[in-house]
Amino acid sequence: MGRPAIDILGHRFGKLRVLSCKGLVGKEMTWLCICDCGTEKVLTGSNLRSGKTNSCGCLQKEPENNPAFLHGQCRRLSITKEYRAYASAKARCTNSKHASFPAYGGRGIKFLFNTFEEFINEIGLAPSPQHSVDRIETNGNYEMGNVRWATKKQQTENRRKFGALTTFTTEELEAELTRRKNARPYRTVSAVSGS
Repeated sequence: MGRPAIDILGHRFGKLRVLSCKGLVGKEMTWLCICDCGTEKVLTGSNLRSGKTNSCGCLQKEPENNPAFLHGQCRRLSITKEYRAYASAKARCTNSKHASFPAYGGRGIKFLFNTFEEFINEIGLAPSPQHSVDRIETNGNYEMGNVRWATKKQQTENRRKFGALTTFTTEELEAELTRRKNARPYRTVSAVSGS
């Protein structure tokens, strides 16, 4: 025998007021509630009491309660270039499963913007569709003073220098360049048709 249902008839939970008991659904007691917006909805008592449900769903449609609508940049079907750049940069630094994590978060690059608003206030809107987010100091973090919108050319010029060549002496590098210069050029072989 289960425990008795908690009577919440007439109680208020956020924007919802309980009108009547609707009975058991599985092991859960359900209640008919009316929202302040006028919508009626049947909900479980446990969701109401825990605070998991405190409106018919209209609360999430109010901009002040839903971060996705605060800046209007990440609505489901119209994510902006700016929000995509923010989310991608953050993922590269914080998500170890992201394909680019080893080159960013994996080598110590941090994403130090707390919110999208903070990021967009620093960097502004993209000047064109061809611009993408770039760190001014390549080995620095995504942080205030170190991010900008850059063209492909600027990004290429700003790439980090790979450390592999530093293990060679000047003589070894010169010898390799001479060897390559004197090497036979590749010859193209044309396909021979069968006889």
